[in-house]
Amino acid sequence: MNPWLQVLEDPGHALTVTEVLARQDPKDWRVENNQGRFGFSGASVWLSLRLAPDPDVNGDYLLHLRTPNLSYAALYLLVDGKLRWSAELPEDTPLHARPFRHRQFVFPLQFKPDEQPRLLVKVTPRKNLAMTVPVDLWQTEPFRAADQGQMLFYGVLYGVTSIMALYALVLFFAIRENSHLHFAAFLFSNTLFQANFQGVLTQFCWPERGASLEMALNGTITPFVMATSLGFFAEFSKVGRWFPTTGRLTRYFVYINLGLGSFAPLIGYNTALNASLVGTMLMGWVSFPIAIAAWKHGGRAGRAFVSCLPIFSVGGIALTLRGLGLLPGGFWSEDYQPTSTIAMVLILAFALSDRINQERAERERAQERALEVEKEAAATLQHKVDERTSELANQTRAAQTARAEVEDLNDRLCASMEELGTLFDGLRQGVFSFRQDLRIGDHWSAEAGRIFKREELEGLRVDDLLLRGIPEWHPEHESLQRWLALVFETPPERFEELAELAPSEFVFRPDTPEAMQVQLEFCAITHGGALLQVLCLATDVSAQRRAEIREAQSQEDLQLLRGLTDGGADMVAFLRVSQERWNSFRELLEGCAPGPSPGQVQELFRLAHTIKGEAR
Repeated sequence: MNPWLQVLEDPGHALTVTEVLARQDPKDWRVENNQGRFGFSGASVWLSLRLAPDPDVNGDYLLHLRTPNLSYAALYLLVDGKLRWSAELPEDTPLHARPFRHRQFVFPLQFKPDEQPRLLVKVTPRKNLAMTVPVDLWQTEPFRAADQGQMLFYGVLYGVTSIMALYALVLFFAIRENSHLHFAAFLFSNTLFQANFQGVLTQFCWPERGASLEMALNGTITPFVMATSLGFFAEFSKVGRWFPTTGRLTRYFVYINLGLGSFAPLIGYNTALNASLVGTMLMGWVSFPIAIAAWKHGGRAGRAFVSCLPIFSVGGIALTLRGLGLLPGGFWSEDYQPTSTIAMVLILAFALSDRINQERAERERAQERALEVEKEAAATLQHKVDERTSELANQTRAAQTARAEVEDLNDRLCASMEELGTLFDGLRQGVFSFRQDLRIGDHWSAEAGRIFKREELEGLRVDDLLLRGIPEWHPEHESLQRWLALVFETPPERFEELAELAPSEFVFRPDTPEAMQVQLEFCAITHGGALLQVLCLATDVSAQRRAEIREAQSQEDLQLLRGLTDGGADMVAFLRVSQERWNSFRELLEGCAPGPSPGQVQELFRLAHTIKGEAR
């Protein structure tokens, strides 16, 4: 095939093949190489090329237009100036209806080896996209072999990326690390983008729709590829830790791309695609220095990005320049991107594995530090336990010694109480002691049982014993309760002052017709400066108090007799006059029925006051 093409632009998309053939003026045609870069003109383009086939080769050929950005293509085969065969191929033509079943624009050609045909090709670009139309002439069998090799390559590419995506997704659910989720999303979206861009989805998923869905998917998927790649970059490299402002800008860029992909049907698929392509170039130049800076600041993830970003960025930039019509077709603009994707996936997979190993090593170091801290804490705790055990042992021995002393003191106290009980039984005094809980001990005198009319005093509360028969509202009841509440709260050295405030004598009312007058005296029993018990001495003074009362009454009677003897005549006169007034009082009172008058009331008051005054 001649490496040079004649090009005729058709801005109105209205020229027919007859009109094109009629234009023989060389000024209407310009010469281009067979890479066919036509930019963003938006016009239809007619390509004219002459073939010089090899006479020794069979005349079955295929014309291949290597471009994904066409909406329409038509081929006209001219031999000796006459139209022999033509075919039209809109982008939405189903694969089974195409002249040659293929995902791209491919036309079959048949002519004799001695013929030199002329080909007219009309191509129309997609809206708002640059048009690049590389033209290749193949023989049928080599083309099929090359296409099968390319499909095998794509199968390996998509298989590797899909497996890595599933593996990253499994790792995310296993260890809940967000980097693996972002990596899986990036691999899935990038695989879908590659398959759609290469026409594989059209060939195997919706062959009946042709290439009509490719543009919509490209405009939707490309922003998501950008968003997921930037999200993975930010999450894996922890760029926000080293550069907070850059981290925020990266998030904003992710949100912008997600918005482009989500609203692509509204703003136009071509607009979203072009914006993402420009973003691809910017990411390629911006991410690289950021990754280097993150690596220098201690981020090991930056090392992986420094390694893979040049590979990926060169492919992305080449693909962008190819889509913008600034770079011809070939390995760098078409096949380098899938190849770089595999290299990038492998590098990032190793980086993720390295990160897992790094995190495992950090966990192991953290566990070792935790074990060391635990051992130190256990040793410190054991030391404190030993110290505390020693202290408790010393305190236990001291408590046992004190208990032995208390028991010895209690034994001596019991013996003393028995001796005191015997002594006071002879002195006709009741004696008992009570503890801090106000309960009487096990030693008490027989006289105490007789005084308080109890056969057994041990265990009784001293307030219940002394206040039996005395109501709670009685002053004696309240005063004794208050005094008992202060006994064991008062220092022993001030007990004598407190004892002077105790009730010294009160009327004891047991369950008998006669009340008993009891005199009390309280003494402290101390040891080592501590008040152990309180000794109570009770004396029955009822007979003494009754004798004192009888003596007082005798003295009063004697004084009355003496008064009668000294003034007998006056007394007789007083009694006689009082009797007369009393009789008048009664007569006046009986005559007041049914009711006294005011004058009678005044008279009654006068008689009563007179009797009272004379009695004085």
